[in-house]
Amino acid sequence: MKWARILLVAVGLAFTPYGVLCLVSPQSVANYTGMTLPNPSALTEVAGMYGGLQIGLGLFFFFLASRKNTVPTGLTILMVLLGSLALGRAYGLFAYGFSTYNFMALIFEGVSTSLAFMALRLIGREAKADAA
Repeated sequence: MKWARILLVAVGLAFTPYGVLCLVSPQSVANYTGMTLPNPSALTEVAGMYGGLQIGLGLFFFFLASRKNTVPTGLTILMVLLGSLALGRAYGLFAYGFSTYNFMALIFEGVSTSLAFMALRLIGREAKADAA
């Protein structure tokens, strides 16, 4: 269970500062991702979707890691969200072309999803052993 909580905190630590950067400086994020943000609407979209949402998810992962009984829920949410991102990103890399930024994000999302899956299985085994 301990490393499952560490995984949730680590993902929270990845999401929260990145979200803050996207919120306060959407143009800097756009510069290294290759996006163009030509107007206030585009800047606001990055601030909201990449900033606010990522901050919220990061804080939510911290919260879920803080209580033993919510760790499995956190791992499930992590698996669904980051797994979905990984699938969409993998599609984009094949359909639209390679980029280092997206490839590195795919690695992060794929590894995080795999670790969450393994942690959930380990928690299930521990629960069975405790019940026996």
